Amino acid sequence: MHKHSIFELFSMKEHETHDELWSNCLFKAPRFFASKGKLENTPDFSIKSSDSELTGEITYHGYATQKDSKTIFRYPGIMEENVEDALIQLASKRCYNDNGFISVYFSLYELKNELSSTKKTYSIREIRLALNVLFETSVRFRGTFQGQQYENISYKAFAHLSIRDSTSESRDIKSSVKFSKFTSARILSGETERLNYHKATRMGALAKHIYKFLVRFHKEITNQKLVLSTTNLINSSPIKLSERNPDNTRAIKDALTQLYEHQIIEAWSYDYSQNSDQISLRIINDSFMLESQA
Repeated sequence: MHKHSIFELFSMKEHETHDELWSNCLFKAPRFFASKGKLENTPDFSIKSSDSELTGEITYHGYATQKDSKTIFRYPGIMEENVEDALIQLASKRCYNDNGFISVYFSLYELKNELSSTKKTYSIREIRLALNVLFETSVRFRGTFQGQQYENISYKAFAHLSIRDSTSESRDIKSSVKFSKFTSARILSGETERLNYHKATRMGALAKHIYKFLVRFHKEITNQKLVLSTTNLINSSPIKLSERNPDNTRAIKDALTQLYEHQIIEAWSYDYSQNSDQISLRIINDSFMLESQA
């Protein structure tokens, strides 16, 4: 991403973004959900988490809309993740700093074409809905992180959204998005640029989630061999952890196969025959590491 000269003077302080807190939360609980049907009658719900670093409650608030004359609640899913990824890709080509927030102007048709380039075919109506879901939904945390108490710290994908109608006759009418400070910091740090966008869009939900995890924490990868919890990876991904271990084994194996085929990992070790919760990955030096450090 080309960084304008103004970005050289810009520094996002961690306490403004709650960077470590949200990095921890959003890799323990999902931001996106592959199956959302059961949540339609749920205005909000909570997930509890407890470990050596973070103990507390992560609460999701849905977007209220109408369906068949009935109020339902929507939460970000695979479509919303794809739309957000496409917007970040547009921001990598052109964006500006708006008082500490990264903003980008776009037309709905431009966003539709960006998605189509990765074989994600959504209608303008669906894209409009996804944008509203991303803007209106939120995640809140209440609890203790690294010994510090937090009360209702909120995360949203967008700080501001303006959708302007465009027709086939006036496709240049611009909508705009102002990303949250957390996402803005990720863009400015170069993290989103290190992720190979077109490679990620060809992966399934779990494989893409693991890939994003590796890119997010590339600095912590001091060598190329990692041991990760399969339960944590699935729990924080869009897919649900199954009650049947063979289903989870199959999902992990499929995701690892995709990562191998896309030259993210060169080998893995996982005991499929027993109730193992650890997976060992070896990263490809000349592919993933070079991309993630660019």
